[in-house]
Amino acid sequence: MIRSFARPILFAALLTGVCFAQAAQPAAQKPPSLMNGNQAAPPIAPKQDPVPVKPPAPKFPPVDPKNFTADLPKPETVDAFLRAQIGFDTSRTWQVAAIRKTLAPGFSEVEILVANKEGNEQPRAFRLLITPDQKFAIQDSAPVPFGPHPFENDRKILQAKADGPSRGAKSNDFLIVEFSDFECPHCKSAQPVMEDLAKAYPTARIVYENFPITSIHPWAHKAAAYGVCVAQQSNDAFPKFADAVFAGQEQTTESNVDEMMKAAATKAGVDGDKVAACAVTPEALAKVDASTALADELGVNSTPTIFINGRPISLGPNVTFELLKKIVNYQAEMDGVKLPPEMKDVK
Repeated sequence: MIRSFARPILFAALLTGVCFAQAAQPAAQKPPSLMNGNQAAPPIAPKQDPVPVKPPAPKFPPVDPKNFTADLPKPETVDAFLRAQIGFDTSRTWQVAAIRKTLAPGFSEVEILVANKEGNEQPRAFRLLITPDQKFAIQDSAPVPFGPHPFENDRKILQAKADGPSRGAKSNDFLIVEFSDFECPHCKSAQPVMEDLAKAYPTARIVYENFPITSIHPWAHKAAAYGVCVAQQSNDAFPKFADAVFAGQEQTTESNVDEMMKAAATKAGVDGDKVAACAVTPEALAKVDASTALADELGVNSTPTIFINGRPISLGPNVTFELLKKIVNYQAEMDGVKLPPEMKDVK
């Protein structure tokens, strides 16, 4: 579910619309038969493979120095920012087309052209406003961190504050944080992807953070409080509890939520009555509110959203597991994180 306020994820259209295509290889030719009984067969000229045609490069317009009227940011800073944002997609290339002064003192307008390397599409233009302190880029009226390492600050925030139920590694060096809502249908659909991530990256610490959107989900906050209390009894029981809640999502209502949550807790192997008593305490409710505050601090604007070492990704229907692996591997490489050997070659 989407909340209309808070920042968007930069270049979301590219993140959800990327295609990773590979040209089909020509079929291998069988060698000609050279023998016919005791006599050599007449020579057969081998069939020539077609000469590969190099795809045309994207047609960017010539860079006009007159479009660079602002001293900051430097083109190399913008280029490093783009590498961090969309460099995982090796089929894409870009050009910094302009860095202009604006009527707002200190603000610069950056124009970027992004295209497919095969040259089979027109370059798409993106415009960003860069704040005077060079710390934020504004796209679609909302700010996102700017610079060569745009995700580093959020990574530090999550390392310090993401303390929900977790699985995997104990260290925060490789941290994947999921912000989710038990009443959100998209969050339910995303759970197989989260399971695949956990299996593929056993060296990651994967943390679940509650982000109930109470304006449209009347029982989500109470379910989140139950989850807090399940995890307090047993961290290992929480994934089973979450599975049970999502499985019964369509049958859960505001009037039967306590019954459904107690049943889910019992199914997870903890004491349902104790969890129910815990879920109404100020401590449990405050824990849910703290998780929501963390989401707001990070500018989360939809559920489910995950952060990969501080890099936000909205898990929409077009974000496949294959795409996520590519982004995870790219971000891990940028951060100097060692991955399991079997994952290093995933492209």
